[in-house]
Amino acid sequence: MAILPIDLQTLYGQLEKVSKTAVQQQAAHLQSELHNEKEAHRLAARKEAVVETEKTEEGPNINKDAHSHSGGTGQGKKKESSEDEAQEKEIIKDPQLGKKIDVSG
Repeated sequence: MAILPIDLQTLYGQLEKVSKTAVQQQAAHLQSELHNEKEAHRLAARKEAVVETEKTEEGPNINKDAHSHSGGTGQGKKKESSEDEAQEKEIIKDPQLGKKIDVSG
């Protein structure tokens, strides 16, 4: 079956519509690819970012104990409450814990 001239006219008339839809589909695909690439860069940057942690109180607080023995009658009640809090919060930790690394396996 041969292609008739009327078929060619219809085909050429529809080529513009087909090319526009193809370009739109390619643009949508490229846009999604760019979005995925930006998301991948953002996730990689988040992985490499250094986040500062909150400082926690660790170990015995020597400064409070040393100052609690120095005199002052007006500060007696404060010292007693700080000593009570120190006794409640006292946690004993091994200073050598986490210092030695066994690399032999």
